[in-house]
Amino acid sequence: MQEELKNENSIDRKKFLMAAGLIGASVPVTELYAANSHAGHGPSKGAAAVAKAASECASLGEICVTHCVDLVRKGDTSIAECIATVNEAVAACTALSSLANYNSMHLKQFAKACKGICGHCENECKKHAKKHKACKDCADACARCIQAINKIL
Repeated sequence: MQEELKNENSIDRKKFLMAAGLIGASVPVTELYAANSHAGHGPSKGAAAVAKAASECASLGEICVTHCVDLVRKGDTSIAECIATVNEAVAACTALSSLANYNSMHLKQFAKACKGICGHCENECKKHAKKHKACKDCADACARCIQAINKIL
């Protein structure tokens, strides 16, 4: 019995450590690079701006999705396309932020694709911006992300 309890605790500890690692891995690393940028480490100025804008876009996009899901639960299905579009932008911007932070050689190629995704998201969110602050914030964040991308292309 004690051996089973000991094994259960080990598994729980392992699960906890794995979850903590996943959470830590999802935190943007812009701040870590900024601390080393004076020594020539981390992303270039343009890439750092893209990383920051993309990270903000992903974060505000998640807020928008949460808001939209709540609306759908209340019966407002007019927002369904917004959810799908914003989910794509969140995924793209999360990846873009990471690529920018890593100074990836694929940054410009991916940024071009992300620019299109953000443009689509911005247009979709603008349809709801007057009625929903979360949609307006998301559309504005997409516009800022596009501006940052344009500076590196």
